[in-house]
Amino acid sequence: MIAFHGNQQNISIARSNWKYIENYNYQVEYIQSKILDSYNLFRWEDEENTEVHKVLKEIPWNLYEEKILSGFSSGCNEIFKLLLEKSTLADKIILISPWIPIIDSKLDNILNIINDNNINVQIICGKEDKDCYPFVKLIKSKVYGNKNFDINIIERLKHEFPENIEKLVIV
Repeated sequence: MIAFHGNQQNISIARSNWKYIENYNYQVEYIQSKILDSYNLFRWEDEENTEVHKVLKEIPWNLYEEKILSGFSSGCNEIFKLLLEKSTLADKIILISPWIPIIDSKLDNILNIINDNNINVQIICGKEDKDCYPFVKLIKSKVYGNKNFDINIIERLKHEFPENIEKLVIV
């Protein structure tokens, strides 16, 4: 699994959020943006996915039995940008509080890639997440009835990583 942090985060924060996945015998690689936002906090912007490609050169991504891309907030946008390149595909994508402005212009392309490659997508978002809930509502309206999508809207959750993530994420 490759885990992407959100803006105003770093690898350490991503590691604390996703560490439990290692209990399921997954190798987890953490990607950190190179754009410094403030002291030891980073952000994703309109950069190429160079960090991702470096990691993929170091690990035999295509040889793994199951490949998962996971992200929080703006890290989810990076996953969709990576999908559009079609050079890195996954069996599953996990999006937590996805802030994904790329869908404004590329949603149909992204959905086609997901469907054509039979990628399972799990989305977890808080109903009180004013930043991400509109993106999730748009996706939900487009994929209604699509078996590749599992969308979980959580009451009273804002733009944050759910505390009980290990009970919500299906691996």
